[in-house]
Amino acid sequence: MCHLKALEKKELIIREPNMARAIQLTKQPISRSASASIGRLAGTDPMEVLDAGAQLDFAPLFEASDNFAVTVTGDLLSDFHVIDGDTLVLSRGKSARNGDIVLALVDDSSPVLQVYQKTGNQIQLEASKKTKAITGKDIQIVGKAVAVCEPHEEKWISSLSSE
Repeated sequence: MCHLKALEKKELIIREPNMARAIQLTKQPISRSASASIGRLAGTDPMEVLDAGAQLDFAPLFEASDNFAVTVTGDLLSDFHVIDGDTLVLSRGKSARNGDIVLALVDDSSPVLQVYQKTGNQIQLEASKKTKAITGKDIQIVGKAVAVCEPHEEKWISSLSSE
């Protein structure tokens, strides 16, 4: 099937029969990765602006070729607001900043989701205030979290990490 026929089948264009280059758009495609923005909140201040029609685009989180997702099992990261069933969107990379949630390999073992902390040359990975931090000379960062998607009443809530 040619590209134009596929667009016509999706009802995104109308083609005039027997006329070259006679294409009309029927409607704008709806973004499945954007959300309506109704304004800004600053602490206890009321909303500054109600922007009708403004959108926040989350597509870069899911379209970037170096991003991937993992689903969390257990509540080991609950001190960092990541709980069982949450899905983390991670960006592939070998570096992290203090406080980043990372997927790491420790001494070539199984991957772990932990919070990255570096003091001088010492790297620590911690999961909660109740558990002992992992330290090791051979800690390889695979990726760092850029978003947490939480299942809530069969819908997904996404929150961006601080950058």
